[in-house]
Parts: sequence; structure tokens; C-alpha cells
Amino acid sequence: MYCFKIYLLFVLFSFCVVFFLTSCLDGSGSSEGSVNFPTFADVSDEVGIGDVVGLGQTAAWGDFNGDGCQDLIVANADVGSSFRNVFLFKNNCNGKFSDVTAGSGILDLPLRSAAWADFNNDGFLDLVVGTIMAGAPPILYKNQGLTMIGTVGLTFFKQMKHLL
Repeated sequence: MYCFKIYLLFVLFSFCVVFFLTSCLDGSGSSEGSVNFPTFADVSDEVGIGDVVGLGQTAAWGDFNGDGCQDLIVANADVGSSFRNVFLFKNNCNGKFSDVTAGSGILDLPLRSAAWADFNNDGFLDLVVGTIMAGAPPILYKNQGLTMIGTVGLTFFKQMKHLL
């Protein structure tokens, strides 16, 4: 039932994105009928996330350490390769990110999805990930609320259980 709900949410989200992009392209999303697109620049190297390599699968923003700055998880789906699959980046609140994957407690598995939510209402964002392994249920990681300042090697996420 959980997989169906997650799939349904994904389908609804995908529909909304397609609808939004279609309305922008045909001019209906603009009051003047002209199409104005923002321009983007790749700043991955500048901010400290440029070392992510592999078959990119998903990314999710969330303030897992409660400092008011959006942190980032990026996941790959590279089975049997030498690439890392999971990258957890702490936002340093200065325009730069630090890779805090090592010691986070998050397993380096090929992932298809990742989402942040405070499932137990303790004030800390928890993480749920979906693997690409056939028959493997999603994995829920409980944020233990440990500070990242001045700590090395602390496990701040604890694998709770497979959801199904």
C-alpha cells in the first residue's frame, strides 16, 4: 500500500510539472503571451558538489541539521560500478557544501528515490529512500538529532527498518 501511495504521488507530481512546463511554453503561463525563461549557470564545482559522478537518479533538499540552510542528498543507481551511490551534503550556510556521507549511517546502495519528512514529529527531518533492487522495500532512516559541528564519525541517521 505504501508503494502505491508513493507511486501515486510521483505520478501526480510528474503531471503537475508537465502541465506547468506546457503552460509556460504555449504562453498561457505569461500575462503578455511572451515566453521568458530564467538562465542557469552550473556552479557545482564552486559550491562543493562537483565530485558527484555516476548514473544520477535522484536528489532531494532538506534541512536535516536544523540550521536553517537546505542540505542535499544526491543518489545514483550504479550497480556493480566503482562509483559511490549516495552523497549527503551539509549546507555550510555560506554558499558551500560539505560531503558528510561518511559516518552518516546512510548505506551506500543504488537508490531510485529519496525524500525528507519528520515522520515522528521530533523536530528533525528523517529520510526515506527507495532502492532499485528488485523486491527491496524502502528504507527509513531516523534522524538522531546529533549536531554536525565539531563532530567526526558520528552516526546521525539510524536505519529504522524496511517499510514493507
